[in-house]
Amino acid sequence: MNPKLILLLLVSLFLSHCAKESLPPQPTKIIENGVVVWQEPLWKVAHDTSNFVTCVFYPYWQFDDKVIVDTYDNKRGGLRCMRVDTGEILWEKFFETSEDYTGEQILFLKYSIFNNEKGYIIIPILEQGDLMHTKLNINTGEVIWKTHLETLGHLEAYDDYYYCLVLTSDEVFPIYKVSIENGDTEYFFATTLPVHPNFDWHRRGRPHPLNYNQKDYMFIDEHRLSKPDSIECFMSLLDTKTMELLVENIPLDSWLSKVEVNNGRVFLFTGTGYKIFDMETLSFEREVKLIDWGDYIYHTFYNDKLIMGLSPNNTLNVDGHYVVDLNTHSLLYVFEDWVYPSAILDNVLYIVSTGKNLQAYNLNTGKRVLNFDLRYDTQFGVATYKNDEGKKFVVVGDLGYTYCFEGL
Repeated sequence: MNPKLILLLLVSLFLSHCAKESLPPQPTKIIENGVVVWQEPLWKVAHDTSNFVTCVFYPYWQFDDKVIVDTYDNKRGGLRCMRVDTGEILWEKFFETSEDYTGEQILFLKYSIFNNEKGYIIIPILEQGDLMHTKLNINTGEVIWKTHLETLGHLEAYDDYYYCLVLTSDEVFPIYKVSIENGDTEYFFATTLPVHPNFDWHRRGRPHPLNYNQKDYMFIDEHRLSKPDSIECFMSLLDTKTMELLVENIPLDSWLSKVEVNNGRVFLFTGTGYKIFDMETLSFEREVKLIDWGDYIYHTFYNDKLIMGLSPNNTLNVDGHYVVDLNTHSLLYVFEDWVYPSAILDNVLYIVSTGKNLQAYNLNTGKRVLNFDLRYDTQFGVATYKNDEGKKFVVVGDLGYTYCFEGL
């Protein structure tokens, strides 16, 4: 070979090596003052962004090493099951969505029942004007059954059934009982709250079944119009074995949104905070008011803390995630932001908000530890997962992609 050519090749290789060595390594995350302000995703998977459909969907469902998120394709909204660690798509299920009042295609999946142990989701879906309750296999996406029920809202599962409010007339919304096994429906109970003497308005209630000391009960939320712009809220308690009302139409400061037994105590969640109900005396033993008036979004019990997402209907309070000490019932922190359900992993609370923002807060200190923007406006869900090797994953989405980031 020509000696000059050999020399040129050696010089070229040397310069190339020096250039590579001189470039700094690309960071996978940027931390400023203890806060992660940028992080490269472990993976991201695109949606069909040319055929966008609004999916009102939360929370994301995480089970085993999988997560179910929202997606859309060819102007249809749907669900996508993915491997958390790799982003591999395991199955997709799309629905013929309907138009909202603006004419935009929308898939509304805010209310659902998810059971990872028995492997199903039940979701009410407005498909081409028909309200269909649909049960899916979470491992395959297969439709197990569909049944037509006139309700899109609140569903509560208990034992082999779930309960929901059904529109049967212009005056009454009775509670129906639906078989989880096959979707068969039957009438269960109707509200006893009379119509306000000055307003002929639909009376509405929501069922909250539970077991306490091996007995079955149902708290029933009831409300009615009392003025053109005002609603009166009440609560009743039903013994579901005898069908006797143990308490009837107790006034509340807001509608009863959720009921859960935690450490032997019955927590009742409303749009202002929570109450603890004594099942022996049939009275409230404690009331904790966090805001004056608003909407309950979600709650989570975590170690010795309670996290509540509340959205106020006035200017006196802020939208936020309210963190309460369960030992003292004192307010520890408020993470101010528009509220969608959060996810917690190793004492870190992950939330998405309107706009492009993903944030995380340390629940022991109340300090923000992550704050950066996604590429497009965020979707409503977030999920966390920790594998057997201790690696942490956080799954979120925006209008263009589903992302997975390494957890803190």
